[in-house]
Amino acid sequence: MASKRELLFANNWTVRISDPGEEGAHSHLFETTYVTLEAEINQAEINYLFTRKTEDKIEIQQTFTDLKELFKFVADYMDAVSLGLLGVKIGQLTLQ
Repeated sequence: MASKRELLFANNWTVRISDPGEEGAHSHLFETTYVTLEAEINQAEINYLFTRKTEDKIEIQQTFTDLKELFKFVADYMDAVSLGLLGVKIGQLTLQ
């Protein structure tokens, strides 16, 4: 049976990157950071894939099978409401 992927969380933000002392310049650089968490479902096993990218460069890519370790790790990247919603989505995955 082929594995199925489910998107559990996605967020992105754009920050201004500029040289010190150039605050009045109109030529500021911007970069976008993307964070995603997907569930890969293989029969009885679920793997959670976390990815953090800045523009096209992957900075962090982790795979988890233990939910306790997953929540400890993603707590640095999500607010309390997002963590709660993530828990609900994960609970729904196990019911399917």
